[in-house]
Amino acid sequence: MGTVRWLTLAVISLFGTSLVEAQVGGGPASPNFNIGIEGWDPFQFFSATTNTDDTSSEFVQGAAFCVSTGCTSDPLINLNTGGDATQVGQTFSFTADEDGGGSFNFVNTGTPITNILVTTLTDDEQGKAFTCSSDIFAFCGFKDPDSTLEIFFSNPVDPSGIPTNITPEPAQYAWLLLGFSVVVVTHQIRSRRAKRILLRAELS
Repeated sequence: MGTVRWLTLAVISLFGTSLVEAQVGGGPASPNFNIGIEGWDPFQFFSATTNTDDTSSEFVQGAAFCVSTGCTSDPLINLNTGGDATQVGQTFSFTADEDGGGSFNFVNTGTPITNILVTTLTDDEQGKAFTCSSDIFAFCGFKDPDSTLEIFFSNPVDPSGIPTNITPEPAQYAWLLLGFSVVVVTHQIRSRRAKRILLRAELS
């Protein structure tokens, strides 16, 4: 096997191995997720914190969470797979549109997420039945301390939760660049040698 081919395969193997190791460490689940809301107040603000010390036993799980009787409106929040636009870490936020809805795409760049606590101010809760759902977490529930509504997503379906987004590290790019540089330089050296041999043959 020629020197150029050997060096090329060696560098590609090292680069590929480092990528596989990084992806295995990230877990099989996707780092991308989407939060969808509907039926909330116009421009309602939500803040979210990941990996809190809360437990599902502190929250009420059910198809609907009604803080009064005779609830008719149905503000909902869904947390599902998908998304990739906005990078998030331990905390992030989002705001409803003018119709009280919205769809927000996120990608986790922090530590793997095993739960998410979403909070929002709800001064007028009468007549509202809040609902939640998720295909990432097996549990979602509500808690209403005073004027702040808390929505808790926990018990990830995949043990890894929402893993950290893995991108090639600078060192891995350096290996790949080095490999191409070696190929180019070696090719130039061999081309010059070939030209010299050809020139000598013509002169003789």
